[in-house]
Amino acid sequence: MKFYQHRFSLSLFAIALICAQGVFAQTDIFIRGSGKKYPIALPQLCVESGGGDWQRAIPETMARNLSVSGYFEVLNPNAYIETPGKCGESPRDFAFSDWTVIGAEGLVRGRIVEDGRELKAQLLLFDIPKQQMVLGKEYRGDRGFAKQIADRFSNEIIRFFTGEMGEFGSQIVFTSRVGRFKELFIADLDGTGVRQLTNEKGLAVAPAWSPNGSTLLYTSYQRRVPELFLYSFADRYGKPITKGPALEIGGSFSPDGGSILTAVSEGKQSTIQLMDLNGRSIQKLTSQFGVIDVSPDWSPDGSEVVFCSNRAGGPQIYVMSRDGR
Repeated sequence: MKFYQHRFSLSLFAIALICAQGVFAQTDIFIRGSGKKYPIALPQLCVESGGGDWQRAIPETMARNLSVSGYFEVLNPNAYIETPGKCGESPRDFAFSDWTVIGAEGLVRGRIVEDGRELKAQLLLFDIPKQQMVLGKEYRGDRGFAKQIADRFSNEIIRFFTGEMGEFGSQIVFTSRVGRFKELFIADLDGTGVRQLTNEKGLAVAPAWSPNGSTLLYTSYQRRVPELFLYSFADRYGKPITKGPALEIGGSFSPDGGSILTAVSEGKQSTIQLMDLNGRSIQKLTSQFGVIDVSPDWSPDGSEVVFCSNRAGGPQIYVMSRDGR
């Protein structure tokens, strides 16, 4: 029986992985299909007083952000003609021709001023071909606030070009190998600030955020079979919410955070079930003998459920209403 459960859990993971690869491939193609990248220059900021830490930290962080967004080509600082950190009467005091000649179409300039206990950063985005300023923001903070400012202005630039606010400053959770085990880690969206969350010395996989970001749902093999765990960022600890012979693999929170979708194995089939936050089953949404349904997730408004199933022979994506119809 133990061998059968282990083999079946692997088959669930195999189908879930195939479905995930299909979804991720579509997303990857969509992001990289944005066409010509926008050449943008991010020179050092002008520093009038204090704020030397911000002079390079802000443009360097923004350069990393905009590069990974897929929309921009950040020009090499070695090509810049203007003296780094040059201060004129204002951030608008510069020669557009210095940036046209190196192929820049966008330029971020700024000024840092010490203002009492705070530092003030004025950041501007210029359209080089049109020779005009198109975006400007002012931020205040202490000396440790440089990354947050860079993330916020990066998001404003993304919104200016795409109409949607960027996601820099947010975090991602992922699984990574630690020796022969796999644990959960968290990192900033740009890949910095990596920190290990779990130390189960086992297999912790398939993390999913709660809507308010305070909790993670994940699958753990801590007790030899896949079970659902909730990780609390406040407690810095993961606790099981399901137990027993059934195998629960992957899951997601409802948009209101009040319930969970997961895949539960039952004999030779896997069903999609709705659970409360204590792991109690509320409703079985799918049930078909010999069929493996996995990787459930919600529509943004919570009215529909998407999942992967082999009911047609090979793994395909299906949609149903939240009540299983």
